[in-house]
Amino acid sequence: PGKYSFMVSVRSIVGNHFCGGVLLDSRWILTAAHCVEEGAVPGSTDAYTNIEYVLGLHDQNETNWNYSGDASPEIYYSSSEPIIYPYYETVEVYNGWPYLFYDYALIYLDEPVDIDRFRPISLISNETYDDNDNVATIMGWGRTELGVSSDVLLEADVYINPDGHCGAWGDNVNQDHTQWFIENHICLGPGVDGESKSGLGD
Repeated sequence: PGKYSFMVSVRSIVGNHFCGGVLLDSRWILTAAHCVEEGAVPGSTDAYTNIEYVLGLHDQNETNWNYSGDASPEIYYSSSEPIIYPYYETVEVYNGWPYLFYDYALIYLDEPVDIDRFRPISLISNETYDDNDNVATIMGWGRTELGVSSDVLLEADVYINPDGHCGAWGDNVNQDHTQWFIENHICLGPGVDGESKSGLGD
């Protein structure tokens, strides 16, 4: 707990986690556009008015947030419409699952975050991540191999595929999806441990 203070749990106002995000600075969060677009939250047409952004959270089942002073999670809100990347789109191409292009959105918080407590993420400033055998750390509360979301924040080290060729996907081992990967995608390979990978909701 507390290792990744920039990690944000994007949740409905009734406390259900459905996406991850990262803190960029004291007022801005980066998340996926499909998480905050119109209709993203069940029962809401303007999703952003029914979303809370939680920093400092480790266990999604934790209800007593007064447990360790400065380590206690905090909830933030945004009454501003999300800034969705203008070229964002979804294309349904395989067994009902869509490919997401330019799936980025920025959230402007109503109140500033104390960045002494919650440190913004450090962004890459060069192109060294394009090198072979580079490793990325992924994290989130997404689905595990059991098919359900994790209660606690998980992390894993995975290889980055340098040529963007992700090959087969899903249960169709002969289907090559490389044509759907464009420059803004990052193709993650297997986990360094040979098993770990990202999950829906991370």
